[in-house]
Amino acid sequence: NMTIEEWVASGKATGGKADDNMMTRTLCGAFKGNLTNYHLDFAKDVIHRKFLVGLTTEMELSWMRFSDYFGWTQSRYPNSEKCIKERVTMGTNKNPHPTVEQGSRGWKTLAAINQWDIALYEYAEDLFWANLNGRELTHADLRRPKGSRHHSFWNETIFFHVGKAGGGTVKAELSKLRVEVPAIHPAPSVRHTKRLHQNETTIVINIRDPVDRFVSAFVWMYRGISLCYPIDKRHTGAQAKHHNVCNRDSTAEEKKLWDKYQGDPNNLAEALCEDSPDQVQAVKDYEKITHSHSLSHWLNSHELSTINRINNIMALTLETQEGNNTHSLEQQTRDLALYLLEKRYGKKSANEILVQSQSAESQAENEGHLHSTKEINTKHRTLSSKGECCLARHLANDYDLIYTMLGEKSGKAPILKSQTNIHPMVSRACSWGSNHQQKLCQSDLRSMLMRRLGHLDISKGTCSSSLDETTNLSQVGGKGSCSNKLEKKETNVHENLTDVVYQDIILPKGFSIPFTKKNSRKYWEFQMLPKGNGVSCRINLEPSSADVSPLRSKKEQYMIHIHGLHHTGTGYLKSLLHEFLNDSSVQNASLTDGGPVSENEGQHLQSIHPSDPYRRVEYERVMDGTGLQMKNNGKIMYLADLCMLESSDQHRKAVGLNLFKQWSPYWNMSATFLVQKTPTLDVGFLEDVKVMPTLHIITVRHPMVAGGDGHLLHGIGWVDGWAHTLGLLNSGCIEWYAVVAYEALVQYKDRVIGELMEVVRSGLQRLGYDSSITDLYARGLHNEDQEVKETPASRRRLHYYSDSMVSYLSPREDALQRWNQCLQMNNCGTLLEQLTKEVLPQFGFVSGGRATVRDVEESELSVQPSTVTVSKEYGHVLFSSEGTALQKYRQQHNHDALDHIGYQPPAELVLKMKNILKFHNA
Repeated sequence: NMTIEEWVASGKATGGKADDNMMTRTLCGAFKGNLTNYHLDFAKDVIHRKFLVGLTTEMELSWMRFSDYFGWTQSRYPNSEKCIKERVTMGTNKNPHPTVEQGSRGWKTLAAINQWDIALYEYAEDLFWANLNGRELTHADLRRPKGSRHHSFWNETIFFHVGKAGGGTVKAELSKLRVEVPAIHPAPSVRHTKRLHQNETTIVINIRDPVDRFVSAFVWMYRGISLCYPIDKRHTGAQAKHHNVCNRDSTAEEKKLWDKYQGDPNNLAEALCEDSPDQVQAVKDYEKITHSHSLSHWLNSHELSTINRINNIMALTLETQEGNNTHSLEQQTRDLALYLLEKRYGKKSANEILVQSQSAESQAENEGHLHSTKEINTKHRTLSSKGECCLARHLANDYDLIYTMLGEKSGKAPILKSQTNIHPMVSRACSWGSNHQQKLCQSDLRSMLMRRLGHLDISKGTCSSSLDETTNLSQVGGKGSCSNKLEKKETNVHENLTDVVYQDIILPKGFSIPFTKKNSRKYWEFQMLPKGNGVSCRINLEPSSADVSPLRSKKEQYMIHIHGLHHTGTGYLKSLLHEFLNDSSVQNASLTDGGPVSENEGQHLQSIHPSDPYRRVEYERVMDGTGLQMKNNGKIMYLADLCMLESSDQHRKAVGLNLFKQWSPYWNMSATFLVQKTPTLDVGFLEDVKVMPTLHIITVRHPMVAGGDGHLLHGIGWVDGWAHTLGLLNSGCIEWYAVVAYEALVQYKDRVIGELMEVVRSGLQRLGYDSSITDLYARGLHNEDQEVKETPASRRRLHYYSDSMVSYLSPREDALQRWNQCLQMNNCGTLLEQLTKEVLPQFGFVSGGRATVRDVEESELSVQPSTVTVSKEYGHVLFSSEGTALQKYRQQHNHDALDHIGYQPPAELVLKMKNILKFHNA
């Protein structure tokens, strides 16, 4: 009964001979004397060149590796499954042996005399995982220094490599970073259940829009067919080089499918329609495509919901931005590597490892493209609207799963349903990494849903009958910064931008260049192209390391941006916030030496992006008296968002720091809340460049009631501006926001202000900011039954004609004239009818009749000129990031509101607005 230590000390561990490090000595033939690094490198080289490595700790995966390499298919060996079960899964010739706990004295004693074999085994492990993941180790790996070895996470992490969703890119990027994660591909199987039951496991899964993934999987069949059945000389030799791609058994079946559907994925997609006579067979054919396994197949397999050792499910999203074919999958994979390394080694060591890995040579640079379909030359890659609709409905469960990953409750998007019979970690698929990574993941998933939402609405009937009402929403969504959620096709290439100088230009009546900036450098270039052909804008600022902390007198300080269009109550709201919100400061140009600036608006107190006067001047310059309505006039409302396209994090930071420096002299910098008001919809821009926690409050008003420039404020421009803004809010990339209707602010002022205070309080708490700021109110609010009495400061911001409430809500003379003119014009009249029927009621707008000081008689919204207000159920904060808190607040104060009011803008609303925009811009 000797202990390990006694056995080693007795010399019996080596038999009194030099047969320590037996494997290293055997491979290099050095059975005598001491070993050196030379012998270790020699042994590594032998294994690298001569061996196919397996691990006894991974018997099933090792067998998979051997089977794939030698082509041991079940068709060639009918009894192989039984043999594998008996010999590999259950095992034979098993004998119990005493174990030595890692780190114990016995372990350390054995390790001390077998250090070269341990190093060789670590190399063999690296080789095993590298080969299993399709990567070859280089000769440099034989002599890599200590600390630069590959980091294997095979015990605690597993990659569900979903086909045609960027998995090759993920594996290649991880390999470059020397991070090894075992992958399951192309489909989940029962034999992997054991791994999930044995260890605390994190599942990483790559997600792509299911419809896009099907098209790619269908096209990918052509590659396998061409390798097994060469069509022309270009494929000569490819079969030998990529022998693992050519599996004649499965490819023969796919060749039949390819021929049956004439190489066109749309033919199969349309055959999946519910009213197709071929639907039953089409479903079976769909399942025969190797890479088409549905997301539901992956996440509902292995009985995931019953496995309690899954501690995390992490999504990597592949969602391509419209117009420029970019995505952020590589960056997400780097974030994943950092996340795994930090959990194991800590933040500092993890960053050091990544720096070393990124500077190391690797042959994995192009691995991610070996599985790409981009270079496959086939005629058919696109789907008809009908094919897209039928396929989306066939994959409806996948879209429900994506919706579930967002962690949202069913009901806010009735077309989609959160699934409940799956593992609870699925609903936290985006809850990993930095805040930026989480927002990026959520934004990508929402973009996938938005692009197919119209097709998933079965209430419209079959796909054939709903085509007239449905359109592809590829314009909504994207990734990266909020500004990058715009379509690239909305802008022209920056290199084509000419230098437009505004030094001597005549500005519109009533506008002047702010005195503070007359001689300052303009950091922007901006140009509209004729006939709606594009908008080009860029901000020229180099990344800066400037620090704004000296400008801030408080550790806890917050910015509030007030957005909207002209004459929609932005100034009124600013006055109310300053009046009710404790310790707030609004911008005041009189704090400087130069005198007042129009409206004290932030846009006139900076030179970083073009302010509204410049935007209007450029619009008039391009119009040049033609009287034509440009398709892109709505872009003027959110031009600053367009200026930030393709911006890096460093650039956004530089813009934010310089903007804050220009603005700071106009605030009382000792205040807690800094309020800035500009009547534009540059929400994405100001979110991207924020230098402190930022709340966005946006006002909306019926487009025909507001005054101002009709060609910019109402009509298609209004639809464009608000579709863009609501799309951003729905995407989840705006962290803290509220949308209020001007009409609600007028008629239900105290209620709306109270809810805005709740948005402030809830946002501070939810985002982990200063929870000690509890006294938000500078003065008390009225009860709803009391008469509303405006202060002089707030009243001057309303279009006030008399003491009647209706005077605040009625169209002015110029707006009334434009409303009548619109009805007499075919396009404008049609647009107004569409908005009145499909869009404006979702903002709560109703027509008003007789009125008292405190109330207005309500009726169904009319397309004809009238007073406009909102119904009582909509007399609240309309949309916000704080929906749950607002619901509780309303219950406490007995305020009636529809269930969806106060949450993010519904996807259906954005869909309708995008459809209308597309219809009128066609």
